[in-house]
Amino acid sequence: MKITICSLLILLGMTTYADDVKNVVDTTTAPHWSGLPIWGEKAAELGHKLPAPIGISIYYNDQTVPYKSNDNFYITANSGVIGGGTGNSTDVVIDQNAVQIDGRDKSIQLRLDTWILPFLNVYGLLGHTKGNKDVIANTTNVSIPGKPVIEAALRAAGSLRIPIEYEAVNVGLGLVLAGQVDPFDSHPIIMTLVGAYAIANTTTTDNDIYTKIGAFKVGQRYDVPGGKLAGLLGVTYQKIDQDIEGSYDFRGTAIEPLMETVDYKVSLESAETINMAATVMYDFGKDEKWNVMLEYGFLNWDQVTFALGRRF
Repeated sequence: MKITICSLLILLGMTTYADDVKNVVDTTTAPHWSGLPIWGEKAAELGHKLPAPIGISIYYNDQTVPYKSNDNFYITANSGVIGGGTGNSTDVVIDQNAVQIDGRDKSIQLRLDTWILPFLNVYGLLGHTKGNKDVIANTTNVSIPGKPVIEAALRAAGSLRIPIEYEAVNVGLGLVLAGQVDPFDSHPIIMTLVGAYAIANTTTTDNDIYTKIGAFKVGQRYDVPGGKLAGLLGVTYQKIDQDIEGSYDFRGTAIEPLMETVDYKVSLESAETINMAATVMYDFGKDEKWNVMLEYGFLNWDQVTFALGRRF
């Protein structure tokens, strides 16, 4: 049995990447002008083919994620019946278990990376995200002491829906541990272990989104016409936290008689943290320095990622 440690990489932003397994079997053996990776010549002497150490990639990611409120949902209804009349306002606390939150994010990411060691890649990530979160609060059991008329009106409404739209800019750095096992001296099994952390600042609600990602994947890589094709299947961990404060205008909608505007505050996190992912990567072109990747996440949330990259 042959076991080779091939790559260790931290991801920021969002997901998994084609370069996770690029140095398991690759094409570059001559010393690079940058002198990277350190110990690269030693690895080449041992028979390992290393990737070109510098890479640039662009990623598109689309995911639909269910969330849960990790605290009570606080709103201030302004004007209308629930607000207490024109120019007045009413504070309402809705139990966190009565709140349902769904969200969708679409992002484009630019990643620059460098192999520092044959098994260690570091990179910077810069991206833009456009997303929305749909907050639906069940108001049938809400309690507003001392204001029975307002309480009755809010209970009769049944639910309160607040759509939140935002844009965000995110940055990040980090690490992937990958290797291969060849138990029968035939075709090696590729394994990757990923860790990630991302911070995104929303330009609409002026709140930060914190994302932690981890993944373990197993697969194989094959010679195909024009390059190499890899397929992996794995388990993904993703934890998203966000505190949102903002306001929403109901004027011009059916809710206006109940309240004209609402100020809200909600602290949310992803309802599920474990998902499955199937990944396909294709390396092509001269010395296979171009690559494309397609990944589909399934089980507890839907996620699609597409990437195009070039190594130098």
